[in-house]
Amino acid sequence: MRLGRSIAAALLAGAAVLTGCWGVREGPQPPDLNGQNSEVEQTIARLQRIEETMAEELQALREAQRSFFDEQRGAWAPPFPLDAFKHTAMSCLNAPVADDQAAPEVNETATKLGITCAVPAAQVLDAQLDEAHTVRAFGVTKIRQIDEVRTARAKIQGRLRQLPSIARRTRNYLASRRAELRQTEAETERRRADYLRKDYEETMRRLRGYRDRLDALDDAIGEVEQSIPRWSREVGDAVDALYKDLSRLGRA
Repeated sequence: MRLGRSIAAALLAGAAVLTGCWGVREGPQPPDLNGQNSEVEQTIARLQRIEETMAEELQALREAQRSFFDEQRGAWAPPFPLDAFKHTAMSCLNAPVADDQAAPEVNETATKLGITCAVPAAQVLDAQLDEAHTVRAFGVTKIRQIDEVRTARAKIQGRLRQLPSIARRTRNYLASRRAELRQTEAETERRRADYLRKDYEETMRRLRGYRDRLDALDDAIGEVEQSIPRWSREVGDAVDALYKDLSRLGRA
């Protein structure tokens, strides 16, 4: 009798286990998109840093230009060698940044003045600053400022040349991620019947969130693309203004 009760209890327990197993249905689980979202956010952040960097460098260029002319009119009066200075400044601004063709004596003069633009006109300026030794420190400071403007302009222009390629590569990345998302959405819809309702809803919520981040990346790319022509104009305008102001330097 006791054995019969034990067998009955075991059968009931087994039936409960089997019933529990048959009663639980597990479908596909919501995708983990944390990695994808993080990658997209990092890409957006890089584009935003480009915009911030361009704004900072353009502002620094404008400030360098303004600070150059922040002098009393009398500072440019004789014995300051104004003509030699203006010739050197214009030559410096026009000199290519990566130019190693200068003669050794010209390079030596540029090093002496502390500038990177090795132009022949600097030799005349250096000699005349030696003659007017009381204004030499001022002249060296100002020609170095011109060289700094030249270097800043070249840095911005170099960055501008890279931006179209960066935007193009980022658009290709975006297109690839969107294609993957569309494939995942289609697969989710095809297997909708396999999902538990809560898991399907959570899956769609995560996919919508990922799509929103991709749309934000699209907007960030567009901001950079639309800003490139404006940035080019701004750097051009700043340098054009510098040329004009240099030509008028020392006039009454």
